[in-house]
Amino acid sequence: MTTEMRSLVVKTVVPSNFKYVARDLDGSVHVFEKEPNLDYGTGKNPYPCDMWDVYEGQTMRVSSKTVVSAAHLTEELGDWRHSCAEITELVGVDDEN
Repeated sequence: MTTEMRSLVVKTVVPSNFKYVARDLDGSVHVFEKEPNLDYGTGKNPYPCDMWDVYEGQTMRVSSKTVVSAAHLTEELGDWRHSCAEITELVGVDDEN
């Protein structure tokens, strides 16, 4: 059975301590304080990679996984292994703190 899906673009904001955004193999999108990496079977993570790895700093999920693995959505979303991007746009300052 084929799963029919629709494309959706969502714009949001995250605290400025998060500097990177990336999509995992399951389609979920996360933001990171420190640049994540794909730790393919090194001593820190000896298992095959299906998600971005970080060893310090906070992370936050900004979207849930997709119904279909992102590995099957390369035409629509691009290769998840190349999804890591730096967040450079500062949109505002919270003056209430």
